[in-house]
Amino acid sequence: MFELPRPKRNIPQCGKCQRYGHTQAYCYHSPRCVKCAGNHSTKHCSCKEKSEHVKCILCNGNNPANYKGCTVYKEILKRTFPPLRNKLEGKPLAAQPQSYTRPGTSYCAALTSQQQQYETAASSIQQTPTQQEQMHPQTSEIHELKTKMKRLMEQMSTMLHLLTTVVSKMA
Repeated sequence: MFELPRPKRNIPQCGKCQRYGHTQAYCYHSPRCVKCAGNHSTKHCSCKEKSEHVKCILCNGNNPANYKGCTVYKEILKRTFPPLRNKLEGKPLAAQPQSYTRPGTSYCAALTSQQQQYETAASSIQQTPTQQEQMHPQTSEIHELKTKMKRLMEQMSTMLHLLTTVVSKMA
């Protein structure tokens, strides 16, 4: 198994008024400076060099308005993209996706480990026919059918998990 790509968590910020949720192409507010919080555009600001004396127009903190550590930005990010636990509250356990990621394990190592597990399971299922099965060919066909059904069930379980993950991410 592999993990699906995670959607990007970008919130558009206007380069004109420094507010979140739109861009300057669709902005009808008056300009505000990203550095000093003045009522002018950033390109007309008198502070041309990096300085310790910056002011955020959003949180009034000692950071520029486009700083990703700004408390206003973090609050909007939390509201727009709530943690997965909050999204899944109230859903049955079957609808909750399972994580196959393991910290410190590369994709290749996880894939190799999973392949070895499948090979071990397949070898334990495939047994040599007994003397009774040799006498009755129908018994060996039934055994072969059982083996194929087990493999099919494993594949269906994997597909169900993938579909559940996709549906939960769409919700």
